[in-house]
Amino acid sequence: MTTQGNQEVSTSGTASLASEAGTEPKRIYHYTDAAGLLGIVQHRALWATDVWFMNDSVEATYGWARIEQFLRSRAAQSSNERKVADAAADILRDLRDRGGNLQSFIACLSKNGDQLSQWRAYGGGRGFSIGFDESALGRLASLVPPLVRFRVTRVAYDEYRQDTLIDLPFRSVVTALPNTVSDDEAHQVALAFVTRALGVAPALKHPAFKEEAEVRLHIFLEPEADAPSILRFRNSAMGVTPYVEIPLCEPGTDQITVMSEVIIGPQRHPAEAQRAAKQLLVCNGLGDIEVKLSQVPLRS
Repeated sequence: MTTQGNQEVSTSGTASLASEAGTEPKRIYHYTDAAGLLGIVQHRALWATDVWFMNDSVEATYGWARIEQFLRSRAAQSSNERKVADAAADILRDLRDRGGNLQSFIACLSKNGDQLSQWRAYGGGRGFSIGFDESALGRLASLVPPLVRFRVTRVAYDEYRQDTLIDLPFRSVVTALPNTVSDDEAHQVALAFVTRALGVAPALKHPAFKEEAEVRLHIFLEPEADAPSILRFRNSAMGVTPYVEIPLCEPGTDQITVMSEVIIGPQRHPAEAQRAAKQLLVCNGLGDIEVKLSQVPLRS
């Protein structure tokens, strides 16, 4: 893994979207309702929600469960690996008992901008899909505060791929182990693995959701980060919900530079929604952004 400023660019599969030129779409899409569109345009930011407050509680636990499952599978490996795996499992249990990794925030996007399942899940019949330039989003790393790490990751749904992503940080910490490892050494190596594995966890999702083709903007707050200056709070179905703002403007400006298009979801008054969206964009200096209608037919 290499680091560019505050942005992590992983070479292990949770890669920056720009790292595999020609293999990724030029745009990624955020599905939202009318309130979400207004908030993004007027506040010039995306909101990354605390992973423990996302709509589906499994979002926070699935990656952890896959890591724990991986660690149990190390029973047939060398004694050193088994010792490290056991220590890592203990660390994960301790973290879970203390409330888990509360410093992880996610904004969800998709490689598909006009998908029926996404329209059904978001917008309540008045949805919008906002297209963002992938490479421009990759530059957001330079805009986040100190002690904040930022990553753009493609979600892995295939369990074999997930195991590979977890195995890479495990392999990196156990490769140089001596023949005999003390308990303290095993704990330190396990801690290094857990830190890296929890960075992979948000990229793991149940295979049933594969159609979403999800891409995630993932923000980690270091323990030393100045949380009061970074965290924001809003009301949601989960109650008071912590989130972090991801700015969409270049430093020193208030002009959004990463938005590419807006797609009007299937709804009963698409022409009016399209007209209003165009006016909203024009009034916020975004008149050049294309606003088009979904090709998905509305069921009456």
